[in-house]
Amino acid sequence: MSRYFAILMKTPGSPACHLIPLGHADPVVAAPLADAGLTPYHAIKLILPHLARGGASVLVIGLGGLGQIGVQILRALTGATIYATDMKPEAVALAQTRGAIGIPEGADQAEFIRNATDGRGVDAVVDFVGASPTITLAKSVIAQGGRIQIVGIAGGTVEWSFFATPYESVMTNTYWGSIADLHEVVAMYRAGQITPDVQTYTMDEALTAYELLRDGKLSARAMVTPNA
Repeated sequence: MSRYFAILMKTPGSPACHLIPLGHADPVVAAPLADAGLTPYHAIKLILPHLARGGASVLVIGLGGLGQIGVQILRALTGATIYATDMKPEAVALAQTRGAIGIPEGADQAEFIRNATDGRGVDAVVDFVGASPTITLAKSVIAQGGRIQIVGIAGGTVEWSFFATPYESVMTNTYWGSIADLHEVVAMYRAGQITPDVQTYTMDEALTAYELLRDGKLSARAMVTPNA
């Protein structure tokens, strides 16, 4: 029997339009697609025109649940070189298995990227953190005419000046996505192009899952399921 994935969207219309067929996919594994899949997908769709050229490159900042799926989406939809960075070495290592070039943590990250791109910088940045240091890094490596997409909401701020910003570069933000986007995300999942990293917990273990989330010790999306 085909399974369906339901998501509550803030749009008018029949509730039936919010049902997306999952086929025979495990709904527990697919559940994060409504957030950790939809949010990066919507953001990446907006930068695709900047990556539609030979030799294009993109930087992914933050390799948690959203960032890891973001790397997979970029690999599936573009031929761009993907650079990726995170404070956790194990997260960078995982992104490398998915086709990204890991950028070591440290003060010379911008220099590393500039050297790797022959001084041009990257055509797009997707920042899944949104803190002041990550936004500063994005600004320092974006190419002329590039696009910085801020997804993370860590409350970072940025200063702008005409001569310190690459000409015609754009910085903007996104939040979540549309029901049409989610249909496309699920299609990618069903095609095997993206796979969320999931750790399951029973209802009795829900508090443990939240504590691990609070302490930054989760390496995947925590899925709390009913007790057996």
